[in-house]
Amino acid sequence: MWGYVCFGPHSLTEGIYDIYWIAVAPEAQHRGIGRALLQEAEEEIAARGGRKVLIETSSSPLYASACALYAHCGYQVEAVVHDFYQDGDDLLIFSKRLRESRWKPLERTEAVCM
Repeated sequence: MWGYVCFGPHSLTEGIYDIYWIAVAPEAQHRGIGRALLQEAEEEIAARGGRKVLIETSSSPLYASACALYAHCGYQVEAVVHDFYQDGDDLLIFSKRLRESRWKPLERTEAVCM
């Protein structure tokens, strides 16, 4: 096995999923396996009605390649909790929207009658 990904729905939310773990064997890294795992997870999450994915990771240099992968795959840093793991090691929360919400915001020119 070269890698794996583990995800699930985020409690008390509608359509939010967490990717808990994504790992690629060191000898198999930088071959597109992580990107493929993320894509497969996103497709499965979307098929289950997911609209947004969250990934938590460390700001430590040890996780720089993971952060680069997430950014390359369209994830953005949604939040930072400073000094979370230890002083100088922040919690980074990446997010990516998979699909548009079924609720469309009203245009200024649209009228609403209730």
